[in-house]
Amino acid sequence: MEGFYAPNTLERRNDPPHVKSADAEWLSVDLLDPLPAHRRVKPRVDLVLTVADVAVCRRPAIVPRRILSSDTIRAVVTAEAGFELCRICVREALLQRPLPADRTLRQLLADARTHRRARAQALAPRHAASTPSAIANTRLAVLPRYPSAPCGTSGSRRALLPRAVANEARHLASSQGLAVVGSSASSATTIFYSPDVLLRSSPRPAPPRVAPPPPTDPTYFDQLFATQRDPWDYTSDYEQTKYRQTLDLLPAAKPRRALELACAEGHFTVQLAPRVRELIATDVAATAVQRTRERCAAFPHISYQQLDLIYDPLPAGPFDLIVCSEVLYFAGSRANLEVVAQKIADALEPGGHVVLAHGNVHAEEPTQPGFDWDLPFGAKTIGEVFAATPELHLVRELRTPIYRIQLFQRRRPWLGKLLLTPPVRRSIPLPTQLPDHVARQIIWESSSRPASPATSPTRTAQLPILMYHRIADDGPEALARYRLDPQRFEQQITHLAAAGYRSATFEEWRAAREAKRPLPGKRIMLTFDDGCIDFYNTAWPVLQRHKFNAIVFLPTDEIGGVCRWDARYGPPASLMNWDQIRELREDGVEFGSHTATHAMLTGLTLEEMAREALRSRTAIEEQIGGPILSVAYPFGACDRIVESVFGACGYVFGVTCESRLCEIDDRLLALPRLEVSSDLDLDDFVELLAG
Repeated sequence: MEGFYAPNTLERRNDPPHVKSADAEWLSVDLLDPLPAHRRVKPRVDLVLTVADVAVCRRPAIVPRRILSSDTIRAVVTAEAGFELCRICVREALLQRPLPADRTLRQLLADARTHRRARAQALAPRHAASTPSAIANTRLAVLPRYPSAPCGTSGSRRALLPRAVANEARHLASSQGLAVVGSSASSATTIFYSPDVLLRSSPRPAPPRVAPPPPTDPTYFDQLFATQRDPWDYTSDYEQTKYRQTLDLLPAAKPRRALELACAEGHFTVQLAPRVRELIATDVAATAVQRTRERCAAFPHISYQQLDLIYDPLPAGPFDLIVCSEVLYFAGSRANLEVVAQKIADALEPGGHVVLAHGNVHAEEPTQPGFDWDLPFGAKTIGEVFAATPELHLVRELRTPIYRIQLFQRRRPWLGKLLLTPPVRRSIPLPTQLPDHVARQIIWESSSRPASPATSPTRTAQLPILMYHRIADDGPEALARYRLDPQRFEQQITHLAAAGYRSATFEEWRAAREAKRPLPGKRIMLTFDDGCIDFYNTAWPVLQRHKFNAIVFLPTDEIGGVCRWDARYGPPASLMNWDQIRELREDGVEFGSHTATHAMLTGLTLEEMAREALRSRTAIEEQIGGPILSVAYPFGACDRIVESVFGACGYVFGVTCESRLCEIDDRLLALPRLEVSSDLDLDDFVELLAG
């Protein structure tokens, strides 16, 4: 295992320098073995890390030009595995075994693998070659690893579920495109959740209406362009000024061949065309490419191509000029961005240029003005990655308070680093007034505080997770505590926006917890239990105006009905229906489970508890698409048994009614929340946020 991380492992273990590919979807890497010899994989490949035949994690990866280096395999997979790698090694090699002084951890793991394979072959020769040993016991029905469960969470823990919930378990697996392996429901004595079993999921039937895919998906942009023209107001003075600044940064010599990435509707293309001899305009959306073709019909030297910048190879080069604006945010991760930067560098002629134009993202530089976008990085990181690409060096840069335009050049092979001219950097104020829709997306507050070594960026090590129920001004008196006046609610949300808070997600908190690092900026999580209709009518419009997101927890058996559990106190509140829930999902609202029947979980049997967990999760996933990983325990009723059962059913996050700030080391299935009751005035609310 030590050698797996060593920088010179490639030479010492005689691994092949590259794994080439075109067909295989999965590439399995076991910690005990040399990396596989040349195999064929697709440009999008799933890397699967195992230790002594025990699955650790699966991580999708992008393979530019279908060539994947051995070192990249190690870096990608071990970064995903994190501390879980250590847990599994200890469990498999050391627990319940003697500790001989003369054997290394690698040798002990090899012994464990040999023993497991022999046992599987002895118990079930028919399955030994293709099925993990856990499935050899034919009295088990094995539920494979949930594809959506992050490594190191409850989804990585083995668990037993009662036989009585076999049908619900099969239904959940089917909704995720998986199959329960082993015995049928009628003959199985136990349902065994085994994260050691990784199966390729088959396509799932689409729900009636599905939230739009992430912006890297071509269908997202196709839908966007199909429903509206000029979605980003390209003709505004703000956008046109950026176009002029971009063109002014280009070298004086007329490029022979140019490539534009993410041309959108061609508003910049039509201005770039007279400046080049030959131009290829590309975009991920077919609708955008067609509109660019129509706008630029007067230029016969332009050709057009639909292109996914992240996954597809670039058109055959080399190019003298590549233009890439307002798109690299969607690479998704720094690792993907590095791949794209290298693709662009490889496509340039020596001496050729690439020009980038991107906005500043506030979360990346909290002490500076920037866009309040839910994106992993902005112009700062994009510039750093391109500057770190060996073939490129920065020539010129134009900075404004909210965006940067950068010109990079590919080095000529004979030109040493010492001969490179230092980049010319220029900072200017905003040259034009911002359109209202742009101005609303910018956080300016911190611009009055100049960054200095003595100024530390704001970080969130203790996360306030607020718990709301109803946002309404009428209802039974006995439930007044759980019903917040709409005006008071808007006052609270207005305060959060003015104080610089931004929404956090469960996944962001999990990643911060895994890294033992606070979240950047002032972060908060807003949760709403029950899914009452007043969230749709009253709360969500307020949150949208102030650019906050929300997590709503749904009792799935009651969707479209009323809060039946409150009926003894008076007329119960109405709940949202599935059409309204799907509409909110399309707007970005996150949903979680509030069980199926809003049951007091600590009063249920294990079978009843598991049925509540499985039925609720399956219903939401089938109706709105995407994995459901969070639950709010009704009435806050939770203990370690409840956590264990819900973890075995695929939940990663659980929220309680324990009233305190969330700490970085809190269990993910037992996160505390701060209740926002109706009697809190604004001063009390501010005090509540402090814990």
